[in-house]
This record gives sequence, structure tokens and C-alpha cells, in this order.
Amino acid sequence: MQDFLFKVLPLSVLSFVYVWLFQGFGYILATIVTLAIACYLFGVRGLRLLILPPVVSVIFYYLFFGLMGCSSLRQRSLICWPYSDRK
Repeated sequence: MQDFLFKVLPLSVLSFVYVWLFQGFGYILATIVTLAIACYLFGVRGLRLLILPPVVSVIFYYLFFGLMGCSSLRQRSLICWPYSDRK
């Protein structure tokens, strides 16, 4: 029960905060903030360890989808133009 109150419940609330931040501020800020908070909830301490993994995750995401040719670098949608029926 204690794990539920201190880990599951805050992460559930954090998921709703992520959706709100994503709609309001976009992927980069929402992901960095929520991943840093999630790391803190799981016991990660130290400014470098709280900031570095979320930032590296965002960079990796953009590099991966950029190399795949998806439009996420240019637009907010995640549609890969060569594989969609959208013109």
C-alpha cells in the first residue's frame, strides 16, 4: 500500500500533467519536466542525474525520427509522410 501512495499515485497524476504540458508547451518541455520529476520520485538525486537523462532522451528521439524521415521535426504530428496516405 505504501508503494501505491508514494510511487503509483504520483506517477498517475504526473501522466495527466504530462498530457496538459504537452498540449500547452510541446513535446520537449513536457518530456524534460515530467521525466525529471519521475526520476526524482524513484529516488534519483543530484541535478545532473535529474536533467541529463531526460535531455538525452529528447535528443535521441529527435535523431531517431529525423533519420527515419518522419515529420515530427517539422510539425507537431508524428506522421511519417512516405508511409501515410496523407498528401
